[in-house]
Amino acid sequence: MSVRGEVVALARNVAYLLAVVGRIGIVLDPEEAAITPLIEWPGGGIHARRTSR
Repeated sequence: MSVRGEVVALARNVAYLLAVVGRIGIVLDPEEAAITPLIEWPGGGIHARRTSR
């Protein structure tokens, strides 16, 4: 997660992301998080499968 270009946290799942943005007053449900322009999802988006290497 970044604010004004500075990395402030890593959100490894949607629940964590929603909790963090909720603390600053942004309330979203998981479906909104997938489409809102407030959130960018590098690496394939909210539903992308992560693989371990």
